[in-house]
Amino acid sequence: MTSILLVLLLSACFVGCQFHSMLDVDSSQNSEESKSQINGDALLGPGTNETDSESESAVQVPDTHTYYSLLTGLPTTKQLSQARPIAVCVGNTTASLPQYGLSFADILIEAPVEGGSTRLMAVTENYASVNCYGSIRSTRDYLQILASGFDAMSIYAGTSDIDEKTSYDVGDSLDYIAQNLTTTFYRDSQRKSPHNLMTSGSLLSLAIDDCGYRTVTSGDALPYQIATDTSKTATSRTLPASKVELPFSSLQNTVFTYDSAKNVYLRSQNGSEHIDAGNLTQLQYRNLILVFCDSVTKPNASGNTTLTMSLNDGGTAYYISGGKAAEIRWSCASEASSLTFTDIAGKPLVISAGKTYIGLLKSATLETIVIE
Repeated sequence: MTSILLVLLLSACFVGCQFHSMLDVDSSQNSEESKSQINGDALLGPGTNETDSESESAVQVPDTHTYYSLLTGLPTTKQLSQARPIAVCVGNTTASLPQYGLSFADILIEAPVEGGSTRLMAVTENYASVNCYGSIRSTRDYLQILASGFDAMSIYAGTSDIDEKTSYDVGDSLDYIAQNLTTTFYRDSQRKSPHNLMTSGSLLSLAIDDCGYRTVTSGDALPYQIATDTSKTATSRTLPASKVELPFSSLQNTVFTYDSAKNVYLRSQNGSEHIDAGNLTQLQYRNLILVFCDSVTKPNASGNTTLTMSLNDGGTAYYISGGKAAEIRWSCASEASSLTFTDIAGKPLVISAGKTYIGLLKSATLETIVIE
């Protein structure tokens, strides 16, 4: 009898141990599930708050929004879509060649200066990535008016008259001469002065930061609209425009040839392809805008002659894209404001997404340009 009781007692102990072991396994499984939820490993179910930053189980949702460049209307990063651009003045004489940084311009502006040559102004959002800009030359008041239409910080080396105090010597500009920015600009020993002043995107970024300039665009309206989606289409064009020739003077002849395969206009000047020496790329643009205005030549405080382009009224312009052209209009409320472009009917100009060239020409050359 004793032996039977002993067997029953041992059996009960064995069953109790097995049951306790099963409880341990279940407890362990529950613990791992709890850990996985704390670490965010568990799948999100209905009602889960994905935006609760205080919860360790929150999941970062990828930003699938498409951002567009303010200057080109092309898809870009969120940071660049909000970036305030710069406008760099680059010389365009034989002594200024080869030039650097022009192919990075989202907008290239060309305007005549004294002596028959032209000045180029490269307006760029992603300037920090540009290894070299040059050669840097002086600005003009009419170039500054055009730059203001894109909320750009201006980069240049003086003005047309170093003795004349102008409103754009101060403000959001980097003037090598007026601000004595010897660490922002440098001289290329292989070139002759004054055509040897150079800079880079990284140097400009440091100077902009030191000056405390605003680096986020104000988001103000451009001189035109850009067709970034199917809800807008570019302003209608009917005139053939496979070739555009702009004889600024006997010293400067700018030609654009339409490449239908790439849907861009390739730039040449004075009989040669216009190449950026930094990446050996020919300058090319989706849109061309030609602006015609009156010009005045007058002596300045230094006794030299300066050229002024009058931008306080309005007049004839052309919009060219996709191998076609249309006559349009430009206006400017005052010399303190930027330009506005409309079609013949007065509706806002809408251009195609892509890089844009803006040529500021003398009214007297209107009859000599070629659009065919």
